[in-house]
Amino acid sequence: EDARQPTWAPPAEALPVIKTAVAVLHALAGVLVWEAMGQVALCTPLAAFMVHLGCSSMWDSLYNREGRLGAGLSSMMLVLGSAFGVVSLYSSAAPLAGTIFAPTAAVAAATAALVGAVWQMNGSEPLFPLK
Repeated sequence: EDARQPTWAPPAEALPVIKTAVAVLHALAGVLVWEAMGQVALCTPLAAFMVHLGCSSMWDSLYNREGRLGAGLSSMMLVLGSAFGVVSLYSSAAPLAGTIFAPTAAVAAATAALVGAVWQMNGSEPLFPLK
């Protein structure tokens, strides 16, 4: 059964557009950081981005695939924190890259608010997986 959504939730049709736009921004910002770091892929800002991608993947699995609203909310906080961390690190490496990546943090913040609202509307299950 699908979880109840707040009235302000975006339509499902908007999600692929948002994801595509964010992916393009990720690529552009990543190239700028890679160039600023001397074309070295294993550097702190890009490693932080990899952590962010891992957090995002974990959130997607818990929230969208398994329907664990509480664990999804907890993991969304990791996505949000990692997005702001990447903005900071990218800004230090290449200021334009931080600016380009910033919408990712905004999308993460909006998603966190939505996930929190869905969690509250649907019974506030535990925030951490119990099994």
